Amino acid sequence: MRITCDSTIEESVEANYRLAEMVGSVKRVLWTGLLMAPLIFLFTWLVIDSSTYGIVLGTGATLAFALYHVKSHGRMIRKQLRRMLVKSMGTDQPVETEFEVTEGRVAVRRMGQEFSTGWEGIVLVEEREDALELLMEPAGIVRIPRRIFRDPDEYAAWKSWIEERAGGGRPVSPA
Repeated sequence: MRITCDSTIEESVEANYRLAEMVGSVKRVLWTGLLMAPLIFLFTWLVIDSSTYGIVLGTGATLAFALYHVKSHGRMIRKQLRRMLVKSMGTDQPVETEFEVTEGRVAVRRMGQEFSTGWEGIVLVEEREDALELLMEPAGIVRIPRRIFRDPDEYAAWKSWIEERAGGGRPVSPA
């Protein structure tokens, strides 16, 4: 089975973000930022004012930074990924992408490049709100956007066909 669509930069960003989540990079960025929070407190307390006022000011600045970081780290990572992808792809416009599933493999073709893997490499098939995700180990992802299917029946046929083959025939979808 084969389907072609114009893939957006945002879909590529989301696929790369999900891959970063899989390998732990998103959590690492979050924790690295949060570990910097005590430095803000120390700077405020020691450099600006070492009195009680400095402690209160340092605590407030630290909490403000921590809350901002927790709320914005995902957006920051996506922005960096978008910049990187636009540079590597040479465009921020949609590009023609082809998804193909055969008895032996799943393949994605875009901009003259092809990525493919055998079904045994798929360790999880996950249904998301906007895409069907095929996750690979140690780290890899194919996101097939839901919007490219003509109707829910076509999507269901692809999903069923993929789940039957993924993992070399062993169950891979979450219960």
